[in-house]
Amino acid sequence: MQGAVAASSIAVLMKASPSLTARAAIARRHLFEALLPCVVAVVPVFWVIEGLRRSTFMPLGRDQGIFQYVAWALRKGERDYVDVRDVNGPLTHWVHVIFQSLGGEDPRIFHVLDISVSSIVFTIVGFLLAGCVAAKRPATLGGQVGWGFAAFVLLSAQYLGYGYWDQAQRESFFDWFMLPSVALQLSTLASERRAAHSRTGMVLAGALSIAPWFGKLTFGAFTLLQLLTIAIEDLSVAERRRALGEFLLGALGTTLVGAIVIARTGSLSAYLHITFVDVPTMYRFIWPRTVSDMLAVPRYAGFAGLAFASSALVLGLVAMKQLARRFVLVGLLPLAALLSVLVQRKAFLYHFHPVTASVAFQWLVLLLWSWNAVRSLPQKLHFLRAIPLGVAALVSAHVARGVHESPHVQTAWVETTNAEYRNGESYLSAFRESDYFGWDLRRAANYLGTKTKEGERVQVYGMDPYVLFWSKRLSATPYIYGYDLNCDAALIGGPGARPEERDRMRIVAMVDGHRRDFDRRLREKPPAAFVFLDKSPLLTKEDALADFEAHVPQTATWLHAEYAWSKSFDTAHVWLRRDLVTRATQDRDTPLPKRESL
Repeated sequence: MQGAVAASSIAVLMKASPSLTARAAIARRHLFEALLPCVVAVVPVFWVIEGLRRSTFMPLGRDQGIFQYVAWALRKGERDYVDVRDVNGPLTHWVHVIFQSLGGEDPRIFHVLDISVSSIVFTIVGFLLAGCVAAKRPATLGGQVGWGFAAFVLLSAQYLGYGYWDQAQRESFFDWFMLPSVALQLSTLASERRAAHSRTGMVLAGALSIAPWFGKLTFGAFTLLQLLTIAIEDLSVAERRRALGEFLLGALGTTLVGAIVIARTGSLSAYLHITFVDVPTMYRFIWPRTVSDMLAVPRYAGFAGLAFASSALVLGLVAMKQLARRFVLVGLLPLAALLSVLVQRKAFLYHFHPVTASVAFQWLVLLLWSWNAVRSLPQKLHFLRAIPLGVAALVSAHVARGVHESPHVQTAWVETTNAEYRNGESYLSAFRESDYFGWDLRRAANYLGTKTKEGERVQVYGMDPYVLFWSKRLSATPYIYGYDLNCDAALIGGPGARPEERDRMRIVAMVDGHRRDFDRRLREKPPAAFVFLDKSPLLTKEDALADFEAHVPQTATWLHAEYAWSKSFDTAHVWLRRDLVTRATQDRDTPLPKRESL
């Protein structure tokens, strides 16, 4: 009797509150859509977060140190591409300027900022992707949150596969713009209604797509691929034209803003000359490699193989009409990234950031497709939902194992919250490379800080203006790289490109101009000190001073007349102007290195 009364009470309640059943159904849908992405993320998330935390204790390497100096110099009023000569695009400079203004002069804070931005971007990418596959059935908030969670884990996991030397690099910064641009475009094209928010999405996609062009022009491959996707998407002629116009409008807006910022912080004409004249003339001949040489590296070949296999799977689903035409963009994304690597002809590990990120992006799309494919199966086939869940579990285990074996998780011994220790010998010496010596740079910088005054300038010969950043001294000339004065590497070339006689003449003429300008600037305003960095890459001789004497002989003669060696820190040698030598007399406690040129 009591059971019957309870049943009738529930029936009355349901009739009185018909929305209760609907709400329960909506809640189940939220949970169902979030189930698979949570399965993907829940196992590796601990190691991902732990790996990210530990990676913040890593130092910055050579490239990051270079850009730390460039950004600091710009913040001190130096003009980009005029007072600081760099062949890299300004986007990397701007990232470092912003991070430094937020406390990123400290390497740990810099890493925290880098990881924070990356994590936010990765989450947004997953959030946008959630509604891209099944356009007729928009994703629930639960699904969007779930896929945002999964994207954060998968994309962060691939990022943790890179060591300290290759993190916080140019390509990883550029992924912040490329990945959300692609996700925005997919999300916008998936919308059946070309509403105002859809138009805004396409404009933002174009704006983000063009931003990496201010870092490296090779990222143009992604923009061209995005334009191709608009051209082949199943839209009416009017909708296609409008989508193309919106994308190009956003691209034009970013181009104009970027040009204005370059003009205000430096020289637009100097930037264009370096990019479109100097780079083709000289810099493309420095360390060029053939495609076969690049892909002969086992790890690089592995990246390429994974990119082709994953792309083939996505494109196959598009060909079978299991994925809409717009997913050609996803299918070709890693191949465009690989093309960007090969066109540069260098193939350093950090060049592969867009490749590995694009493959992780594809995995997200494939998992999302598989989950959407089983969500509407009839009741008798619900057991098939175990298939994508099983695949998700395998992916989860694979990602967890990879993160656990990453260099950050496996080198926890460097972890310390003591900033003084992280600037000391035992810590920095642990990251010594064959041509990079952070502890030597730090000691030389400390010495410069005590033996030169604030506002006095210093000239470096080598490849590490990081010593200037640490000492808080501006460069005496725009030439912060040894290869701007020693062009031997460019004259020799490499398997991927060797200069012909006409090229060699242009290279020599260009560097001769650098040497004359270099000499003139130094004589007009002699710096307080010189720093010569031995074993620097792209120098012909391991002895930096001997290399300087061989390649800038006129200035070297003047150097010996006006300056005197003051102190050496293994590979870093400091020379002070003779009228300042008395400041450092008491520090001449080590003998002058024996060299024939002295």
